Amino acid sequence: MQALGLSFTVSTLALAAGLAWPGLLPLQAAGTSLLALVPTLAGMALGGWLRARVRPEIFRLCFFVGLLVLGGELVWRGWPEAVRMVANSHGQPTAFQGVANWRTRA
Repeated sequence: MQALGLSFTVSTLALAAGLAWPGLLPLQAAGTSLLALVPTLAGMALGGWLRARVRPEIFRLCFFVGLLVLGGELVWRGWPEAVRMVANSHGQPTAFQGVANWRTRA
């Protein structure tokens, strides 16, 4: 788990540097992102504390069930919007196609 956390941290820092280099990461957004690290670090500390007190199999099961619930919630919230965009496209490119082809229009 610590290796996974370290991997996410390093990849996030690399992404931030890649966005900041050409000026695509405004300073205000960086400040908001740093502020969001407070609950993230608290959650990591709580997870470490809990992991030391629960059997690894139970901890892993709870962790993956939690990820599944969070993923399901994201799908649940986004599903009506996705259906609406597809239903209203009437032959026009949907937002999904627009995101995929944004570089060709620029």
